[in-house]
Amino acid sequence: PIYQAGQSVEDIGGGICQTSSTIYYAVLHTNLEVVERHCHQFNTGYVDLGMDATVYFGSLDFRFKNSTKYPVKIVTESYDSNGARYLTVKIYGTNPEGVYAVPKSSTFDKVAPTTVYKPKDDVARGSLVLDKEQYAYTGWSAHTYRYIYDKDGNELTLIDLLYEKEDNVFAQVEKSIQREKFVALLKKILNEREFTIISMRYGLEDGVALPQREVAHTLGISRSYISRIEKRAIEKAREHLNKDDFFTD
Repeated sequence: PIYQAGQSVEDIGGGICQTSSTIYYAVLHTNLEVVERHCHQFNTGYVDLGMDATVYFGSLDFRFKNSTKYPVKIVTESYDSNGARYLTVKIYGTNPEGVYAVPKSSTFDKVAPTTVYKPKDDVARGSLVLDKEQYAYTGWSAHTYRYIYDKDGNELTLIDLLYEKEDNVFAQVEKSIQREKFVALLKKILNEREFTIISMRYGLEDGVALPQREVAHTLGISRSYISRIEKRAIEKAREHLNKDDFFTD
């Protein structure tokens, strides 16, 4: 089945989203850039909440970008076991820095199903007939975060990403960054909108990092626009910031 207009219906392509969702789930375990992703209207059941990716020909797609300097290889395998069909996706590439990602999701805003009464021509007035074709779903909202770590298991911050090419930066980040000075320098380099987005994305002021989708919703602009501004802001910061300005010996 596919999800269409708030209902589950039989149509061509039903089940293809398990492939796109499994690829998305694999990408979440890497540092590759997600370009486009859309969630299902209902919980899929085959991946954690917030880690699905729906596709629909001509309108919705899942796309990610090889944001490394090396080729990547995607290997998929489908197999049957105990009466069920399974799909695995593996992504191979070159990772000299040893950086890896761990996705985590959290749920909120549980919405319990309610009874909806709709008139129908073939049902007598005063009579109730249960719609056996549609089943009630419990609604959830979910956030998915991708935590990036270096080869030694240290979580990387925005500053790490700015200077990922510098030697030994990972080892000294948490113990030597002058956070307030770094934020002050960013405010001088970035314009107001760029700083707002970077601050929300990486939790610079309140410590709470938000995904692009939530930042876009909060600011009332598209996620793709958020992505472009974020990329431009990081490039600008990388160009103008000197790590000696906020690293101490």
